[in-house]
Amino acid sequence: MDTNGTSEMLPDAGFGPSATGRFDFTLVFEGAILTLLPSALFLLLAPQRLFWLMKQPYKVTKSRRAVLKLGLIGLYAVLQFAMLLYWALGPERLKLQTVAAVLVFVSGILLLFVSHAEHTRSLHPSTLITIYLFLTLFFDCAVSRTLWLLQDAGVAARLFTTTVAAKSIVLVAEVWEKRAILLSRYQDVSPEMTSSILSHGVFWWLNPLMRTGFGRFLTLTDLYPMRDSMAAENLLSRARKSWQSANTSRRHSLFFATLRANKYVFGSGVLARLCLIAFKFAVPFLIKSTTSFSQDLSQPDTTGWGLTGAWLLVLVGRAASLQVT
Repeated sequence: MDTNGTSEMLPDAGFGPSATGRFDFTLVFEGAILTLLPSALFLLLAPQRLFWLMKQPYKVTKSRRAVLKLGLIGLYAVLQFAMLLYWALGPERLKLQTVAAVLVFVSGILLLFVSHAEHTRSLHPSTLITIYLFLTLFFDCAVSRTLWLLQDAGVAARLFTTTVAAKSIVLVAEVWEKRAILLSRYQDVSPEMTSSILSHGVFWWLNPLMRTGFGRFLTLTDLYPMRDSMAAENLLSRARKSWQSANTSRRHSLFFATLRANKYVFGSGVLARLCLIAFKFAVPFLIKSTTSFSQDLSQPDTTGWGLTGAWLLVLVGRAASLQVT
């Protein structure tokens, strides 16, 4: 039997990142990079977002959807607490996994408050929550696969897979748009402002306009209103404030004032461009690895599945980066 396809006993205590005897990461590496790091970043950013949201007015009417979302997140937090108890008190005790489970559980509790604030005080689904859940869902799938490959990890694998399923349901609830329950004064905003970042990534919010244009010629009344942040009066106001605080005697002061007035727009473009460069550089390495795999029939199927996942990550990442840039 091929050693790359064998399982091994818990604990998988080496950092790795490559596990011994199989095409996989180690549990310690997954706990540190795929679990602990994203949770720590969420715990760092979520309170800032929560404090900002608490200063905003309510934007939705009362509905059962808020209760449903809180119930789903509560169930997810309970499952994460059960996972924490398993790592802390179970037969296979890995300190890093326990620490990671603590952060994930605390993130789940914080998610309750941030989600409710986002639901009631934001026009669109939470970008922070969506990114956190979407990315960690992929990471959790990798951890779940590792647990199923390990011997004597049946309880951990089943429990962790249940948390992954709960997280996927929470993600679906979080990206659910709120236009139907917005207050009357917000009903006429552009679909761009009420759509999630996933909808923006694939331009899903433009589908109604595309269907209208497919059936007949578009008129000015068919076009969506411009989002507030791109309105001329708001751009002019930001530019004026930036110019008033600028050192006008400095060389290229107008250029730097414009950069300051639109720093978030330019910043998001720079980050997306860096990601795009990274994904482009990854393609030749993937082509080389894929070619080597196709020529060596002795390699296990797990290598092929790993390459498939890598291609999916690179192609989706390139598409998302191009959309932002």
